[in-house]
Amino acid sequence: MTVTLNLTPEIEQCLRQKATDLGLSIEDYALKLLSDLVFLDLSDSTLNSCDLVTALDKRFSHIDIMGSF
Repeated sequence: MTVTLNLTPEIEQCLRQKATDLGLSIEDYALKLLSDLVFLDLSDSTLNSCDLVTALDKRFSHIDIMGSF
């Protein structure tokens, strides 16, 4: 399946830099991010909000979200 994204220049630049840092193409890096998000198991009802934030932080620690704003 092909997906087209309309990214802001800032997000594209950040995505491109993160991909370069990891030695990936921007397309491969975007696919990795999407795959990680899709397969993130949030169904564990025993997680409280603090646990959820910790789990998300660990899962996406390689992304500098605040650096893109």
